[in-house]
Amino acid sequence: MKRLLWCGGSHLAHAQDHILQRWPDADNSFYVTAGPENNRWSARGGRYPVRGTCIGPNAYHPVRSIDLSHYDAIVFIGQWIQPHKVFRAHQPLSAELLDCIVSDGGILLQPPDGAFNEPLQLFPALAPSRCWLLCDPYPHADSHWEAHHCHGHYRDIPTTYIAAYIEGLKQFCAERDIQLLLQPDSSHRNRVTLAHYSRGDRIHMNDAFWSLTLDQLREGNAFFTTD
Repeated sequence: MKRLLWCGGSHLAHAQDHILQRWPDADNSFYVTAGPENNRWSARGGRYPVRGTCIGPNAYHPVRSIDLSHYDAIVFIGQWIQPHKVFRAHQPLSAELLDCIVSDGGILLQPPDGAFNEPLQLFPALAPSRCWLLCDPYPHADSHWEAHHCHGHYRDIPTTYIAAYIEGLKQFCAERDIQLLLQPDSSHRNRVTLAHYSRGDRIHMNDAFWSLTLDQLREGNAFFTTD
């Protein structure tokens, strides 16, 4: 029996039923590593206590620690991989400055909101070759929130910036031996998630989206296909 640890925040919550349907015979555990509470805790200086391969607690799990050595795979279902929080609509950036922003992976570990994305640094170090990352969905374009926080719509952020962010993410994951899975190509157009996958807000997606994404994980990777 495979022992699987699923991590994340709200995206994890939306995907959980689909996970249990696809891997009913696995030993599935769920641990919240993202979400607003952990974001604020991290921004205030909160860090994971580490004892060997045991980590935790965190803000969401104030009394729960987990032993990463127990698991055959650790899968992040989104983990603050959000280029719309890095770039603004119509923002003028030179190629050199864009490269500085994305090339070393620092923007992934320390996004502009002040949090420290510690799980993406800590977990792969303690559980080498066993971490997977399913990215946060690209936002749905028609969102008043995006218009306010991105100083214009997400769809108006230059596509070259988003592409550079994704290339930086690929390099970041390769250097840490994290298996990266981007959302299915059929679910977006130019890195804007199609409207019929929206749960009704800017970034959260519906059951059809998570069904498609987890099918991609299961069918495209031998580890998740076999018992």
